[in-house]
Amino acid sequence: MDDDYQPDLSGEGGPTFSELSGEGGVLGALFMTAFGSPFLGAGLFTLVAGVGILLNEGLEGLFLIFFSLPFIGVGGMIVFGGLYNIGISIGIIRQKDNLSTPPTNIQSQSQTFLGISSESVVFSNPLVINTESLKKEISLEKSNELPREVVDLLSSSKEFWILELSPGERFFQMHIESGLIEYWVDGAMQHQQTGNIDDALKYLESIIFEEDVQQSEDLVDVFKQQLEQSIQQQELDFQLDNEIKSASEHLVKDSETIQTHSGIGIGSRLRVLLNNGFPMLVFILFGLYFFTPLGAIMDEVFEEEMPDTWCDGTNHYPVTVPITMQSELVADYDTVNEETMSERMDNRNTNTDSKMELAINGGVCNYQYRVGDTQGFEFTYRLDHVTNIDGVSILVMDHPLGLTNGYSGVTIETTTDNGSNWELQYSSRFMFGEYERGATFEVVHENFSYNEWYRHQFDKTVSNVTHVRLITAIADQSEDSAVSFSALRIDAEGDYDHPDYRLCNATWDGRFVNSTSDMIEWPVVGSLGC
Repeated sequence: MDDDYQPDLSGEGGPTFSELSGEGGVLGALFMTAFGSPFLGAGLFTLVAGVGILLNEGLEGLFLIFFSLPFIGVGGMIVFGGLYNIGISIGIIRQKDNLSTPPTNIQSQSQTFLGISSESVVFSNPLVINTESLKKEISLEKSNELPREVVDLLSSSKEFWILELSPGERFFQMHIESGLIEYWVDGAMQHQQTGNIDDALKYLESIIFEEDVQQSEDLVDVFKQQLEQSIQQQELDFQLDNEIKSASEHLVKDSETIQTHSGIGIGSRLRVLLNNGFPMLVFILFGLYFFTPLGAIMDEVFEEEMPDTWCDGTNHYPVTVPITMQSELVADYDTVNEETMSERMDNRNTNTDSKMELAINGGVCNYQYRVGDTQGFEFTYRLDHVTNIDGVSILVMDHPLGLTNGYSGVTIETTTDNGSNWELQYSSRFMFGEYERGATFEVVHENFSYNEWYRHQFDKTVSNVTHVRLITAIADQSEDSAVSFSALRIDAEGDYDHPDYRLCNATWDGRFVNSTSDMIEWPVVGSLGC
């Protein structure tokens, strides 16, 4: 134990934060508030718009809701910090002067501690210990000594530790990374300082009654040595952490500690957070502002909203062959074994509109399957009833949000025995739609048109079909290997004797001739209106 440590017994601390802030603090707080307000406002506006779209139109609003949350969180934190500091600076919020060291006398039990009871301050027995990962009670042989188990436990702490003291509701705590040291009594913070392990131990020794000075000194020295080793390792770990994580951890941990211990001392913790995290927050927000295509995103969402009846299960066209999606696979050719190998890979398009069931059986949507790298895609459809079929028709609409849409090449196979044997019925090596950087087959078929069905008609009617399999090549879309289309249908025998129809009332009586359904020939414009 160092003999030169002299606690401040005068009760006269340094200037408080409010005294130091002055006019410069007001101006800085105003700047913080003004800086954070646009981000908070943009986040709230986007959140309201997303909720409106979610309630009135569909799940597309979830994108806006989640997109708004970072702006609301970061902008709100900066605005709150600015307003809080303004309140402190102008005197609306009064802050406790925590910088003075409380008077204490470790040799006498008759002295008082800031007007609190004169009993000796000792560790609670059983000792209650809180760290970032656990809360534990340990029985003590002596209430002024820390056993080895406690030393080991505190040494393993990476973020903060709290020791409960007696008598009354007292505790002593240290936030390891920021170096914030605090002593609390009955819900009020009596002492606060920043420093290293030496400072924390010196102050802890000054308030713990020493029954056996030498034994206490030896144990505290061990405690100090192990904690210093732990801190050195933690400092190496913290160098690997990025500043964003550090700021987030400060906010969460400080909030938890404040809520646990009466909520007093918000100002001091907020200052630590702002001092450590504010420069990085400024950097993040500027990065979001300059490098995120906010204008393009907002234009797409608000000016080109999803059309009505898209991706909602509405029947847009007659379906003579109901089907069920059986598998969606990527297909690569094995040159060694000279065979196609198919496997399931996660679709990188995780939007709610990219679901096959929304683009078959009368539905129109924006189905897209894209992965990092592959040679092709394989789709297998099970016919709900064994049927004679003449081909497969695929629709590629102008994408409502202006994204690239289309498929490169198509091979169609059928089976009459539930997939035991497959027979080739059709193959085309053209592009149907658009690609970005390249495609397996880049020449667009001369008869292809957006917003019109393309009929991939077989050379003959195939009888008693149980399954249909489509294999396509790849088109580069969103910098991935992809295939996409708006709708797909299996065409029964005789369907090609009639034009493509658009159901205006979403119902069909099953007849092309003398039909009572409200339908028109398929429109060639980029909408689904009648």
